[in-house]
Amino acid sequence: MTAIILDGHLQSALAAVRSLGQKGIKVVCGAPRKTAMSLFSRYCGETFVYTPPGQNKEKFILDLLDILKKLKEKAIIFSFSDETFLSVSEKREKIESYAELILSSKESVDTAFNKEKTLCLAKENSIPIPETHFVLSTEELENLAPELSYPVIIKPRQSYVWQEGKGKLASTVYISSPEQLKEEFKNLSAKMGEPPLVQQLIQGEEFGIFALLEHGRPLALFAHRRIRSISPLGGASCLRESIKMPQEMKEYSLRLLKALQWHGPAMVEFKVDDKDKLPKLMEI
Repeated sequence: MTAIILDGHLQSALAAVRSLGQKGIKVVCGAPRKTAMSLFSRYCGETFVYTPPGQNKEKFILDLLDILKKLKEKAIIFSFSDETFLSVSEKREKIESYAELILSSKESVDTAFNKEKTLCLAKENSIPIPETHFVLSTEELENLAPELSYPVIIKPRQSYVWQEGKGKLASTVYISSPEQLKEEFKNLSAKMGEPPLVQQLIQGEEFGIFALLEHGRPLALFAHRRIRSISPLGGASCLRESIKMPQEMKEYSLRLLKALQWHGPAMVEFKVDDKDKLPKLMEI
C-alpha cells in the first residue's frame, strides 16, 4: 500500500507520515512548498511540491495526478486541510481511477463543511446547539442587534471558500457591542461572499469526539478534552488529554455522522454549557 500525504507543512501531516512510515507503509508526501517539515522526514519515500489549491485548484489537481500516474498501484490520499480535502472531494471523478478515496458523498461533504447546514441537521436529529441566528441581510441584523446579550460571536458559514478562483479562509470573530456586530458582519460577508452566522457565546469546557466510519458505521472511537487553545479567544487546540468516552456526546456524534452516512475520519466538537450543563454542538 502507498499513502499520499498532502499538506506536508502541517504538524498533523507529519504525525501521519511518522505513524504510517513506522508501520512499514510506503509514504509519498506532498506540500505547497519545498521547505515543508514533513518532506524531510526519514519516513518519506518520495516527496513532491504542488500548486496550492487556494491559488489554482485545477493546477493542484494536475500536480496530484502527475504523481499518482507514476505509481505502480492505487494510493490512498490523506488530506489535512479544508483547502486540499475540498479540492480532492470536488474533483474526485478525475482522481478515483488512480487512487483510493476515503470520501463521503459530495452532499454529505457540503453539509459537514457548512456550519448552517450542520446545525440544521443537528436540530432535525434532536442534538443541542447554541442559540444561533441565520441572518441573511443587514436589515435583519439591524433588528436583531439591539436584542442580543453580548458578547456574541459571528462565524462564516463555511471556513474556506473559493471566490474568482482564489481560496479564502475566515474564522470566528468575537463581538462585544451592536456597533461592532454591524461592522464585522459587513466585513465577513464581503470577504466570504455570504452572511455569517450570529451565535450565542458558550462558556464551558470543550470536547472532541473522534470517529472512523464506514458509510455511517463506526469502526473506532476516541475522545479528548481541550486543555488549551492556540489563542485565548479560541481556535484550534494545542493541548488536550484523552478521556473516557462521554456517552451523551458519543450518542449525539454518531447520530449526526450516521445521518450524513459519513465515510472516513471525523471529529465532532462540543462545548458543555456552564449555564445548563448540556453539551452543545460546535461543528464537525
